[in-house]
Amino acid sequence: LADESCGKCVPCREGLRQMLYIFERIMDGKGKEEDLKLLGDLSIMMKEASMCALGTTAPNIVLTTLKYFKEEYEAHIYYNMCPAKVCKSLVTYVIEEEKCAGCGSCAKVCPVNAI
Repeated sequence: LADESCGKCVPCREGLRQMLYIFERIMDGKGKEEDLKLLGDLSIMMKEASMCALGTTAPNIVLTTLKYFKEEYEAHIYYNMCPAKVCKSLVTYVIEEEKCAGCGSCAKVCPVNAI
């Protein structure tokens, strides 16, 4: 959404940019507890101060996820894990030696040649 901002009003332009920065930090496993409050505060500020529909409605997504999916954020911040397994830097794959047949099939499909 940050790329959708026309840039005319500061709350929308900078609010979206800061939200993106915070989300990227959380998805990289570097999020902090205060990021949740900051996301909420930024969202409310944007809704109240933006001059366009994007700036007043985009924060609704953040506020809704903070309300209904807070445990997802907390898993990222407190446990460095992504329950949905979509944040690549928070997902670790382990070969269970007792179950491995040594066939090499996993090595053929590994996107980063880690096997």
